[in-house]
Amino acid sequence: MKNAFRGFVVCFLLLMTFGCDSRESVVKKSSPQQGGATATKSSDSDQKKPPAKKAAPAKKAPPAKMLSVDRLMERKDFPKEIVDMLHNIKTKGGSEIKESVFFTMRSRLDVNYAVQEGKERSWKPVRSATDPSNDEPEYSAKPVGTDEFCQQLVKFHGVGIDHFATLTFDNVDAEVQQRAEQLFRNINATNISPVEPEFWPDTLAELIAIETEFDGISEDPLLLYALGLASAANRKFKDASVYFRKSANRLRQSNYPSRFAVKVHGANVRNGPKCLIDETPGRNLAQYYLSVLYWLKHDFRAGPEDHRNAYRMVNELINELKWQREWDLMTEFMREISSETHLPVWLRSMCKGRISNRLAWRWRGSGFAHTVPKENWKPFEQYQKIAAEEFERAYEINPMFPESAAELIRISMTGHNEESEDYWFEKAIAGQIDYMPAYEAKLFSLVPQWGGSVKEMFEFAKTHVDKERYDTQVPTVMSLFYDIVFRYVNQGLSETFMAKPEVAKCAVKAFDGMINHPLDQGINLAKREENYLLTLKVIAAARGGLHELACDGFEQLGDDADIAALALMRVGSYGLLRGKAFALCSEKAEECQKIQEIATASEEEVTAEQKSEIVDQCSELMEQIENEYAVNWLRTIRDKLQFESEFALGMSAIMPFDESLSFWACDDRSQFTRESNSSVSIDTVDSLKHMSLRSLVNSKGKSKVIEFDLKFPYDTGHKGLATHFTPSVTAMNFDGAPFTFGFNRLYRTKKTKSGHFREIGQFSFGWRDTRAAIYYFETEVKNEPNQMRLRIAPGYFEAYWNDRFVCRSTSKDIVGAWDTFEICQPWSRKGRGKVSVSGIRLESWNVPPPPIRAGGQELLKYYKIESEEDPTDRWASFWYAHAAHMTGDTEKAIELYLTAIENGFAEPEAAFFLGDCHDRQGDAAEALQWYLIAADGDHEDITRMFGRADSQNYVNSCHWASSRLEWLKYCSPDESVRAKIEEGKFCRAGYEDRQIWIVDLFKAMEMARTGDFETASDVAESLLSKCSEQDKKVLEAVLAAWRSGEEYRWSEGDSPLYLELENSIPFFRCFEDYLPKSWNGIY
Repeated sequence: MKNAFRGFVVCFLLLMTFGCDSRESVVKKSSPQQGGATATKSSDSDQKKPPAKKAAPAKKAPPAKMLSVDRLMERKDFPKEIVDMLHNIKTKGGSEIKESVFFTMRSRLDVNYAVQEGKERSWKPVRSATDPSNDEPEYSAKPVGTDEFCQQLVKFHGVGIDHFATLTFDNVDAEVQQRAEQLFRNINATNISPVEPEFWPDTLAELIAIETEFDGISEDPLLLYALGLASAANRKFKDASVYFRKSANRLRQSNYPSRFAVKVHGANVRNGPKCLIDETPGRNLAQYYLSVLYWLKHDFRAGPEDHRNAYRMVNELINELKWQREWDLMTEFMREISSETHLPVWLRSMCKGRISNRLAWRWRGSGFAHTVPKENWKPFEQYQKIAAEEFERAYEINPMFPESAAELIRISMTGHNEESEDYWFEKAIAGQIDYMPAYEAKLFSLVPQWGGSVKEMFEFAKTHVDKERYDTQVPTVMSLFYDIVFRYVNQGLSETFMAKPEVAKCAVKAFDGMINHPLDQGINLAKREENYLLTLKVIAAARGGLHELACDGFEQLGDDADIAALALMRVGSYGLLRGKAFALCSEKAEECQKIQEIATASEEEVTAEQKSEIVDQCSELMEQIENEYAVNWLRTIRDKLQFESEFALGMSAIMPFDESLSFWACDDRSQFTRESNSSVSIDTVDSLKHMSLRSLVNSKGKSKVIEFDLKFPYDTGHKGLATHFTPSVTAMNFDGAPFTFGFNRLYRTKKTKSGHFREIGQFSFGWRDTRAAIYYFETEVKNEPNQMRLRIAPGYFEAYWNDRFVCRSTSKDIVGAWDTFEICQPWSRKGRGKVSVSGIRLESWNVPPPPIRAGGQELLKYYKIESEEDPTDRWASFWYAHAAHMTGDTEKAIELYLTAIENGFAEPEAAFFLGDCHDRQGDAAEALQWYLIAADGDHEDITRMFGRADSQNYVNSCHWASSRLEWLKYCSPDESVRAKIEEGKFCRAGYEDRQIWIVDLFKAMEMARTGDFETASDVAESLLSKCSEQDKKVLEAVLAAWRSGEEYRWSEGDSPLYLELENSIPFFRCFEDYLPKSWNGIY
């Protein structure tokens, strides 16, 4: 264990103390041999400790150079801290200390020594936070070079980095090295991420041993912070809290860079456990915000050259606040920064300007000017004015920092600065020639939406590529050009422009130059990895028609193309692009080029007969070309053209789908567009060998109905469920073709894995095949009862996977779905929502729970047991009340509904059902109160629990209540009731064409109420032809009254007319049948 402790002292403290590049040097200079020479305890004490863990055998490293403790103590020029450290080592029996360890400890404790040796500490604070001269620092008047900026960045993120080159680690245990690196990542990361549980126990033991063994470093802030992390991970939260507080206090008294206060204080805010356990984004953001605020307000120490890097850290927080739409927190942050006068003016101005600009665009939005509401222009102008003033002030303070000028490029775009975008771009690169945010802002100012063009954007990028500054980041302007064009320019225009050979040649020149001139500039800079750049080069060449160059690149890349580069270049299918390049480079390139032209031509340019001829030609070429990628591309073209030609000729379009076409699917798993309206019917009687599809595909504004069978060439062995191909329809172009028909192959395995049925059900649900979706969901529930859960409630059901929302369906989508499947059990919150629909478990209930369609008495018995087990379970109380409601015991139902509400049941169903109970008891006034609550358009839970059908209509109980209120508004003989309804805010119920008779009935009722019985009778006669036979019987009494010239009124003991209509079919027979079939469209 001694060797492990010693190795950890060397590796952990120094590795975490130094910057990111330091970690790489440790690995290069370290030997994976177990043991070390850091501590100097006697062998007797070492024997008392348990043996260290066995490590993998490795070559022995040369012995480390040792220094005599006695000779060091003879020197008189060491400060007290160094003398105390040496004295502690000698007191514990040590006679020697490793030279590298002594050098590091001395550089940390003795500033003068570091200066004398010519190794000035990069983390030495230049001035304190309380120094008023911070407002007027002495900035350098020279431009910042790339190398200098990178060195400053490394210094800002490191401690003692200048000393690292002199350190040698001869004996470091590989296992200790791994743990030290993991701790370093946790300390240096912006957000702490959880690590493997088995990592922490040994780590905590070794850290405690280090703290005990080395008195000189037992109060080191980073050691205390690491102890806090390890203690929290081992669920010793009280110890963790103590360590975090001590670390925060010691940090303010030390010469560590103050940026570590963000991490240390953040852990203290989290109080230990949540730093590794709670990964809730909102909570982490709040902790991050408090940590950065603490750093700026109480422990900000940075010299003038570090102000840029401090702004980078603050800007990361501002961006995170923006992405999580925490606008109030962002505004509060700006107020806090404005009040901190000890912060440098440049930093304050940049932060205030950045926040103001974010808030301005929050009000304006990203659309065109005519889409911005008039009331939003005023706050946009106000915030833009503040941003312009702050950025201009920052530029006046220090023109050599390019951040302010780069921000003013975007300010000039909106007309809030007198100078042009070109002016501020030149000012920005005068401070740093490769400050790439300035290039990005300038390119954005040239997009067509802002009055520019793609040609201007390319000319700007080409100008800077031609400078060939491969010693800088300037050539990356070409990747910025591609990214911005694809993001902000019409797809057809961008694809056409990227196909030009001159664009491809310029991109190849830029990416080739960067590959041949690699940079090593520290951390957090643009990617210069060869594979990333090679992928960009190859894709640009393939799109620009440089096929031979592209083929060479594809050969070199193989299947290892960089995913980030493919995403930047918006590559839909890497396999198709590669196959096309090889086909156009083959000996049949001319024929393949003609096929490509036919495949990408519009319907007006090519006839179905021509496509049919090309199909035969594709088959012939597939026999003649040897390259497999080219053959796959030809097969794809052939099948696509064959499908289109057969469909156009009115033939039965059957598309075979075999394993070799698995690359057909779009890589991004294309989402359904609003224009796509598709349905799937699945035949699972035998095996899933056929899938009938009926899809509405948009093509240049025209709609086509496509019907075909997807045939599986093999038996799946499991009713087709293990092998499932999910069809997808997308408006995405296929190399310029009118539309794409693609398929995503999900699984091809006879043994299902966790989550497969859930995903299949989710895709089936997306295709509106709710029956299949429910079947797959139920199968997943049975396979993974602790992960999959479904929720059935009045009028809808929801599916969750590991408590994450999967999908939701309203009642119209699930009509009849319960007839076939056994999934119709209600949902319970018992077990924190983990209990599935198919298996609500009660210890005293030994048989399966009753389905929703069961009798009321059976459900009443079941939910009575569940509610008695946990009287505070609001869902159990609600379902118990609902069961009583079904049996007609409205008194008991009212009591139980109120209990559920008292227990926290906030869904509006409870209000609607309470109103229904009072209505059936004849208490119209009380019913009206609950209907108004249920239908309240401002109800806080309605939009959260249930989505809107449109701007006015809700689906579910609030809509049911609205229907009843609308009836009362037209038909109630009580004037006060109508007045009260008109005062309330509720969603207006919508009616489909087949329920238009309801509107006529409203008119007739209103006429009868005002005494015009003759007209009311005429209208009622006409509406009888529109309603069902069951509803006609209910209306006979109404007509009889009107024919005699009397208003139809229900007596105090009778049910209202709408209840009689609803009861013409049992109201509580099933959730999708709350109203008669003729009323299905209004809820």
